[in-house]
Amino acid sequence: MEVHSLPVGLIQTNCYLFEGADHIAAVVDPGAQGDRILALARENGMDIRYILLTHGHFDHVCAANAIQQATGAEIIIGANDEHMLARPMTKSGLKAPGYNDDPVVPDRSVKEGDILDIGGIRLHVLETPGHTPGGVTYRTEDGILFTGDTLFKGSIGRTDLPGGDQATIMKSLQKLAALKGDFLVYPGHGPSTTLAHERQTNPFMGEYYDSFD
Repeated sequence: MEVHSLPVGLIQTNCYLFEGADHIAAVVDPGAQGDRILALARENGMDIRYILLTHGHFDHVCAANAIQQATGAEIIIGANDEHMLARPMTKSGLKAPGYNDDPVVPDRSVKEGDILDIGGIRLHVLETPGHTPGGVTYRTEDGILFTGDTLFKGSIGRTDLPGGDQATIMKSLQKLAALKGDFLVYPGHGPSTTLAHERQTNPFMGEYYDSFD
């Protein structure tokens, strides 16, 4: 499965696109610059049917409306972050130029254990709160994790914004660390990494945090 990465907006949020059979595609975290995202999809012959949001912060959702209007794609978010989409910037507790506070209306909310089918690619939903109350990670069956702002290369998402909680994100990191085997990790910001590398080097995923249960 090929994943196309496109950092978007002033905050340089990682937006990802991938496709399954018959060019049926999904976009993960379209935070800004919907025109660039749509252009990348067209260049690769992708038919965007799904907009997958890892959480409700404005820099991950602000181009969702533009993508949906252009493609008719379904907007999907973790159930406990659905309320954030009513005012994405206000609910995030931050502001930045080039973004808007327009409401985003999800078509579906997901929870732990749900499975999405993207042109034959099965995505398993893992609830990974802590950065936000309803943050989710999308796991493919061929070894890919879209972690949003839960796990970065060498770091984790901040927990000092509304709805953030340090102890909760530690439990989410334990959940990811406990997954069997290795995974390619596509985070919400910064370079990609692997779960094996983070288990070994990320100070927030070390043995010290095994005490969190």
